[in-house]
Amino acid sequence: MIAALLMLAVTWAADVGVPLPLTLLTNDQGVAAVLAPGPVRVVNLWASWCGPCRAELPLFDALATRLGTDAEVVLVSVDTSRPRAVALAKRLDLHARVLFDGESFAAQINPEAMPSTLLVGSDGVVRRVVAGEMNVDDVAALEGEVRALIVDDKPRQSVDSPLK
Repeated sequence: MIAALLMLAVTWAADVGVPLPLTLLTNDQGVAAVLAPGPVRVVNLWASWCGPCRAELPLFDALATRLGTDAEVVLVSVDTSRPRAVALAKRLDLHARVLFDGESFAAQINPEAMPSTLLVGSDGVVRRVVAGEMNVDDVAALEGEVRALIVDDKPRQSVDSPLK
């Protein structure tokens, strides 16, 4: 399975309408994770050396709290120094899901700027790409988009199906 996922590592740019690549990431304990289709997600690429990234991380952490289980906020560190990234995540007391890239995810996404943020539907398809820092108002607008996407992504019952 891991070998099959690694074979998907081709150059890919984050574009609207394109599926998010299935790339192995790890958590702070080194446990592997893949962002497979599932919940609506906000995926934020950040690095400890990036000032704008450090400024917006608390905004995304607060967004994760507001969204609860309705959607997932994933903060993906692209740091080459994992200890620095782990230390920053701990210092900021981040509660959102933090994952670490082994450089292949960012290489596949090929972000235009750091930080970069992706809005991903439950089908795993990128719905919006934001290159650069987001402020409080930007994240609030993104939250509205996330909530609308959650509603749009819910399966619809046909007129003939009984209500349960």
